[in-house]
Amino acid sequence: MLVYRYEKPDGGGPWFYKDGTVRYPLPHEHLYIDNQEKYLYGCDSLKSLFDYFSTQKVDVNNCTIQTYNIPEKRIIKMGKGQVKFLKSDIE
Repeated sequence: MLVYRYEKPDGGGPWFYKDGTVRYPLPHEHLYIDNQEKYLYGCDSLKSLFDYFSTQKVDVNNCTIQTYNIPEKRIIKMGKGQVKFLKSDIE
């Protein structure tokens, strides 16, 4: 399954560095719940990615869209097109 995610030049996403530490105070409590050093978040389509980030207060201007092919059985669906998967699936 193709997964799309915004990534900064350092390989992390808009909210977290690649090692799972927070870039700056988060606007959403739910992002603290998971063990961030193990998972990456993305979306199941470009439309879902754009829709999700259109409602977020985070700067994605210096991000690029990365695409990963993750086995569907390894995907955890979060709802509204958002998914998560283990970092080890791409390392």
